[in-house]
Amino acid sequence: MGRRATSGFYSKAIPTLAFCVIGSYGLSRMVNGGLEVRGKRTKSRTERQYELEEELEVVMKDLHGFDSYENKPVPSPSTKKETSS
Repeated sequence: MGRRATSGFYSKAIPTLAFCVIGSYGLSRMVNGGLEVRGKRTKSRTERQYELEEELEVVMKDLHGFDSYENKPVPSPSTKKETSS
């Protein structure tokens, strides 16, 4: 009986342990792959942000007199002086 009990233990324990080891390895690979993709996205976002900032500087240089611009409200039709004769 002792031999049967140990063989049953090994026939159930070895596949369970193998499944756990292989599963943890697979999960670690998947998580690291996701982190690498996230890192690539972050790099591309920073590069894109840098390009957008450069483009903004070029556009702002092209707009002459933009600093002296005043935002004035548009008169509404009810406040207009009526010039009907």
